[in-house]
Amino acid sequence: MVQENIDVVAQISKRIKEAQDRQKSYTDKRRRELTFEVGDKVFLRVSPMKGMVRFHKRGKLRLRFIGLFEILEKLRKYVYDLNHVISYDDLTFEPDLGYVEKPVCISDRKIQVLRNKEILMVKVI
Repeated sequence: MVQENIDVVAQISKRIKEAQDRQKSYTDKRRRELTFEVGDKVFLRVSPMKGMVRFHKRGKLRLRFIGLFEILEKLRKYVYDLNHVISYDDLTFEPDLGYVEKPVCISDRKIQVLRNKEILMVKVI
């Protein structure tokens, strides 16, 4: 009985490995090597921490990429250097690492009329 269980576990492991290899081959067909040159503009991927609002919205509509940053220099191996850090003077974070956006100007106003009330809609930049 023990030998049967060992054989079943081995067969299951083999099938899982085959399925993983098949999925990897599907993914590798779509994967491509990215190469960037000096002067190219790139977006940075943002991985927000759970429960924190950093860039705009929380949850499903949150930003996944920020900025449009220019590549200044191509390095073989990254060595941490303070000269590589871009400072944002206009960003201020709260103690819980949240970010409050300040409106620049109101670009458009519109009144939406419902049955019993009117709603003022404002587009803010």
